Amino acid sequence: MERNNKFILFVVFLLACLQIQATTLDQSNLSWVKTVGARKAPKGQKVFLVHNYGALGDGKTLNTQSIQAAIDACATQGGGIVTFAPGEYLTGSIFVKEGVNLNIPKGVTLLGSENIEDYPDIDTRVAGLEMIWPAALINVEGQKNVMLSGQGIVKGKG
Repeated sequence: MERNNKFILFVVFLLACLQIQATTLDQSNLSWVKTVGARKAPKGQKVFLVHNYGALGDGKTLNTQSIQAAIDACATQGGGIVTFAPGEYLTGSIFVKEGVNLNIPKGVTLLGSENIEDYPDIDTRVAGLEMIWPAALINVEGQKNVMLSGQGIVKGKG
């Protein structure tokens, strides 16, 4: 029953997103762009390669723990760049932390796991409603100086 409720709420969320998208397609007023997003990029330059933390870019191995370990190490050491060797990296939810530039370079694809258990439930807001909901594929929660960069591909497989 709980899964059915989550599915219904998800459908409501998607419909709300479509409505928001339809109402924001007016390109004549983009003044809001200047009021959102980061004002500066993380300054750390140390590179943390996810394969040094056990990640495999084979498109089959679940790499959530390895990617998160690289992100955590980067944040603990004052920030820097977390990046990948070419390949396809299967993952569940990852949480980017302060000072981290998550770089997904060309030749890299992050593949979202299709197993709901790989997305922990977190407090969130969906379509204006506060609720417990599975985390996204890439999350930034209560952090500063975070960056997502690169020309790679993120396939949520949702």
